[in-house]
Amino acid sequence: MRNKTIDMFRGIIMILMALDHASYFIIDTHFYEGYDFITPYPSSLAFMVRWITHLCAPGFFFVLGYSLYHAYQKKKAYKLILRGFFLIFLQVTFINFIWQIDYIYIGVITILGLSMILITLFMPLIKKYGFIIGPLLILMGQYIPESHHLLTGLLLKPGLYGDFYILYTLTTWLGIGILGVFVASLKQIPYLKLSLISFIVFILFSLDKANMKEIFIIVKYPPSIGFIGITLAINFFMMFVIDKYSIYIKSVLIIGKEPLFFYIAHLYLYSLAGSLVESNAYWILFLSYILSLPLLYLMVNLYATACINLQNQYNKYRRRI
Repeated sequence: MRNKTIDMFRGIIMILMALDHASYFIIDTHFYEGYDFITPYPSSLAFMVRWITHLCAPGFFFVLGYSLYHAYQKKKAYKLILRGFFLIFLQVTFINFIWQIDYIYIGVITILGLSMILITLFMPLIKKYGFIIGPLLILMGQYIPESHHLLTGLLLKPGLYGDFYILYTLTTWLGIGILGVFVASLKQIPYLKLSLISFIVFILFSLDKANMKEIFIIVKYPPSIGFIGITLAINFFMMFVIDKYSIYIKSVLIIGKEPLFFYIAHLYLYSLAGSLVESNAYWILFLSYILSLPLLYLMVNLYATACINLQNQYNKYRRRI
């Protein structure tokens, strides 16, 4: 049985993610927060728009681990592994095509696919020791070696490696996914306690910052412990509010149930919008973003309905046989 709180949460972060990508395509604005360089924010509004979308990637990987734990109980492992390879295939074909990057781009979908494969392969071990393995991987991901080997980039250090441009590294993001597996194994998810623990981690790893402004300028590539702490704290609090007050909106739930289709559809839609609109004004961004959401929902709903109809037809066919 699906967890409506997780589906609702996933729908929310998918919608938030769309704002970041709309910014990239429509007003040609995107920021990089790396261990070696952070793009200056031209305004407080630009900073706030970028900051709120930081919630998305940690949420994706946590939900991936959570969902894999439950899917592993019902489906054969090889099916989950094939799904992981399918995600990687989508990244290097349909998704990289729309980004129009001159290199082989290793982005979030690639690392989600690799994480799915590795978590599935080692699920028995992760079930027992995920509460140790997850944090260890996150700690390991804080080490940024000087090596320029491709494997170093894939595991630890974003950057350009020959024909490969690596933005998302495996070690830390996989660690978040494994934490999702651990949380899923609990009889009841203590959303509020998890939020408080994550916030304390954020505070402890931000004590060396000079002022409040510096505290909230966080490193995403690869994600620092401060980044993980504050984003997961907010994510867990969102889940707590959704669960406690039963905040379930049908349109958001449908998006949360079909995240991959939404992801690809929104990239192509915003790419098209960006080719038609030439502006760097944030009011153009917000207007385009708000107007696009009903259209994206309609596309996702049609897709979800078609999938259900196909599944029903398939089930009828099997019963006849």
